[in-house]
Amino acid sequence: MPTPVNVAVIYYSSTGTVAAMAKAVAEYAEKAGAQVRLRKAAELAPQAAIDSNPAWAANAKATADVAEAPPGSRPSGS
Repeated sequence: MPTPVNVAVIYYSSTGTVAAMAKAVAEYAEKAGAQVRLRKAAELAPQAAIDSNPAWAANAKATADVAEAPPGSRPSGS
C-alpha cells in the first residue's frame, strides 16, 4: 500500500495572483491523491493600507474563508 502524501500549501498574497497559484497547486495535489491543507499567512499590514489598494481589498475579501497558518508553520531550516 502506498504511503499517504500530505501537502501543505501556505502562501501570502496581497492582490490575489499568488492566491490563485496556491489554489491551483492545492487542487492538482488533491487530484493526484494527496491530503491537502491550503493556508494563508496572517496579514500584518494595517487595514488602511489594504483599503487604499482596491485589488488588495478585493483579495482580502475573496480569501476571508481561507484559514490562516498558525505561527511556526514554516519547516525548520526555511
